[in-house]
Amino acid sequence: MALGEGSLGLRGGGSGRGESLGPRPRARAIRPARHFAHLVSRSPDRDQGRHGVRARNAARQEVRVGRADRRDADRPQRQDRDHLQLPGRADHGGRSDAGLLDARGTLGNPVAANGTRTAVLKGPRKLEIVDRAKPEAGPGEVVVRTAATAVCHTDLSIYVGEHPGVKYPVVMGHESTGVIDSLGEGVSEVKPGQHVIINPIIACGRCDSCLRGAGNLCRVAGLFGREVEGSLSQYVKLPSQYIHVLPSRLPLEQATLIETLATVRHAQHRVGVSTGESVVVLGQGTAGLLHARLAVLTGATVISVSRTRWKLEMAERMGAHHVVESSVDGAVEEVRRLTGGKGADVVIDAAGGAETLRAAMDMLRPGGRFSAFAVSHETVRGFSTFPLYFGEISIIGSRALTPQDMNPSIQLIASGAVDVSGFITAKYPLTDSAAAFEEYERNPSRILRIVIDSGS
Repeated sequence: MALGEGSLGLRGGGSGRGESLGPRPRARAIRPARHFAHLVSRSPDRDQGRHGVRARNAARQEVRVGRADRRDADRPQRQDRDHLQLPGRADHGGRSDAGLLDARGTLGNPVAANGTRTAVLKGPRKLEIVDRAKPEAGPGEVVVRTAATAVCHTDLSIYVGEHPGVKYPVVMGHESTGVIDSLGEGVSEVKPGQHVIINPIIACGRCDSCLRGAGNLCRVAGLFGREVEGSLSQYVKLPSQYIHVLPSRLPLEQATLIETLATVRHAQHRVGVSTGESVVVLGQGTAGLLHARLAVLTGATVISVSRTRWKLEMAERMGAHHVVESSVDGAVEEVRRLTGGKGADVVIDAAGGAETLRAAMDMLRPGGRFSAFAVSHETVRGFSTFPLYFGEISIIGSRALTPQDMNPSIQLIASGAVDVSGFITAKYPLTDSAAAFEEYERNPSRILRIVIDSGS
């Protein structure tokens, strides 16, 4: 069954034919974020089980096309290829109509030594640890004691000053988990001590997109950790609607990957991956590996493409049936061979760039679907729409995630269906946050996720 046709379409076990994980929740309107930060005017742009799920030996085939490139095979993603880019707000006066508070008023203002530590980025590569007052929960709000924050390429691009539209100072961090510290008046759905993950997509709750349950398409949306103060702090305050409870047995460091998995799930729901289909995943970074695993769980035959050997080994552990060690362009012929000359049903772009779109057109069968997951602002020079006409190829966009993607993603990781234990490459304490970003900048091809421990 295709994702989005009344079923989650994801099944446990390497073959993708286990017990259904349940129905996809019905979309609901997003409540207005009345207690959150104002969104500034600018246009920002993107198995708890046994580790090492092995691909079936009979089906798996390793392919090397041309010379193996030991550099980052998946084309180092620039700031414009992040899956969490949200619409600009300049067209709407730069302000949500939900009467949001200004979260930036205390940025960079040190307080007494007994305050909460916060990593404030005062400018590109100018990260300082400051003491600030511990936040207090207002009506409808919760205070979360942050535990772990995963650093992704969005954060890195903000840190080095390459992310469009960012206003400094800023508190980064959007892939974050923690523990409920205190509750504001009227909050009854969670309680102190519960482990939680934060949904970082901050929506106005009133526009046409929000009212139909598509907060990720909010016309004045912002991102926790960019427009709104993020999780690189010992405590954060936010409306309770952005909190999702985690099973207490799930390690909080590993749970930071749930947010990325939710974006992957949203993309595969939109492109409609089905049991028995052939799916090519271009790029094997964090998102590409999760795409491979999710497609395997759906029952698809997965072909993972990368120029980096160790990432392909990770793809094999995710259950990929075939791995192709090649550039995207060089993999076209092999993909067609692996699909019996027919072409793939689905190609998912987890790398970004003009060449992936061109190559995908040659990889797809007539009537195939292309998932534009990784974002690029590159102009695709020389690209003709003729393949779309002649082959009835569908190009399907996907932006971030919706609240409906969070709980199923929590279940996938907590149940052991998706093993993320090998994704955390390094850990740093909050006080060494700058060192974490410097390490990521120096060695992007060797890193999937760095985690910053806010309790340190």
